Amino acid sequence: MKNIFLIGFFFVFSLYGSTAKFTIFSLNSPTSETRERALKKTLLKEQQTAAKHVTIANMEENAFEGYDSAKINKLNDMHIDVAIIDPDKLPLINKEKDKILNHAKFHLLAANFLDDKGSYLLGPLQALVYEVDDVNVGVFAISSSHKSSKKDKKIYYLPSSFAAKKMIEELKRKKVDVIIAISHQSLEEDKELLKSLKDIDMIVGCHKKETISSYHDQTFIYKLSHLDAHIARIDLAIEKKNPPQNDEISIYPSWRDVKIEE
Repeated sequence: MKNIFLIGFFFVFSLYGSTAKFTIFSLNSPTSETRERALKKTLLKEQQTAAKHVTIANMEENAFEGYDSAKINKLNDMHIDVAIIDPDKLPLINKEKDKILNHAKFHLLAANFLDDKGSYLLGPLQALVYEVDDVNVGVFAISSSHKSSKKDKKIYYLPSSFAAKKMIEELKRKKVDVIIAISHQSLEEDKELLKSLKDIDMIVGCHKKETISSYHDQTFIYKLSHLDAHIARIDLAIEKKNPPQNDEISIYPSWRDVKIEE
């Protein structure tokens, strides 16, 4: 039986079982070179304080418009693990995706976009697993369908719920304990997704205006504002107990905005 209890602060854990710590850094695109340098400096410093972490870059206005080696190098230097691309840019990226994927040290995730051969548009690996002590954390991403993507004859869109269901099934086959969805959707779309998919333990994404942190039933949702350069840090304490039959997992998140050092 899997019980997920989400609260906004660390709890006093029981003396039996084990507790794994996993950190999520979520950041958006800086609007200037000065802010970009400041964000990089701050991020690298924060990463050093997190033993096991995943860093997510939400690429909005400053996203790729095809193969851009300088921009890819900057993300590589920031130790980005996952980049989420604005769907409007996908037709441009699709033309040179092989160059982008070969150069990038990070993953481009969007499980609900396929190419004209029926393969995942941004590479075959769309469900990631991070091992944190004896806990396995699964990560995937979904995105809204934009008009430009629908009009591109070489890009096919899967409904978010269908793509997410496939990712969850794949992650379960990999024996993950926790499932995190990265969302490039609205908050309303995220809540609609959770009505049919109860196995998502957390949603991390980007929001148009203000930062949002809320709960939908037992799922924690964190949406970062993209109006200016921001870094969100979400620290998860994942408690795993081993009763006679099935593991019991409890997740305790704490979160904060990281001040950018100018």
